[in-house]
Formats: sequence, C-alpha cells, structure tokens
Amino acid sequence: MKAAYDIIESGIEARGFGDAELDGYFRLLEGSGEHRRAVRFFKKAMDAGDDSFHAAALLALAYELLGNVDAAVSIADSLVLANPGRSDPILLKAGILSRGGRADDATRSLDLL
Repeated sequence: MKAAYDIIESGIEARGFGDAELDGYFRLLEGSGEHRRAVRFFKKAMDAGDDSFHAAALLALAYELLGNVDAAVSIADSLVLANPGRSDPILLKAGILSRGGRADDATRSLDLL
C-alpha cells in the first residue's frame, strides 16, 4: 500500500497541491488510519503551496487525529491570526477544541466571530 500512497502523493505534487486533491487524499488517509503519513504529507504541502491555508487546516486536522490537540490548536491559532475576518479558521479551532473535550475553550474561541 505504501507504493500506492507514494504514487498518489507524486500526482498531487505534480498538479500543484489543489484543494480538491488535498481533500480527497486527506479523506483517504483518515479512513485508512494513516494519520502520521497525513501529518508528514500536509506539512510538505503547506511548505510547497502558494496558498497554504487549506493545507495548514488539513494538517491541523491530521494532528487532531493523532491525538495531538495542542499542535492542532496551535496551527488553527496561526490561521486565525493570519486570516483576520475569516470565520473558517475560528470554526476549525472551535471544532478541534470541542472534539478534544475542551468545550469551554471552544465556546470562548467562538467569541471571535
């Protein structure tokens, strides 16, 4: 299966890390339990992409899947700061906090909306 993932990653890289491709690959990795691979890949995608917002959001979700809520929240915080006026990074952060058992923090983060 490793070879199949390598082929998919090469294809996504060749196409320029488009949002649709990143979403699809994230879902594949999520469904197959390849969370560490997702973290590695989305770090790479974030570094390589012209607009790294989407890759960074998926990296945050990959960290959440690994159980590293603090790393996921840190990325979400960076997205909130870098994208004033956008609601999606605030909602991302709130969702991560909520699913991580930190409902009070999630509610406070929604005050930014």
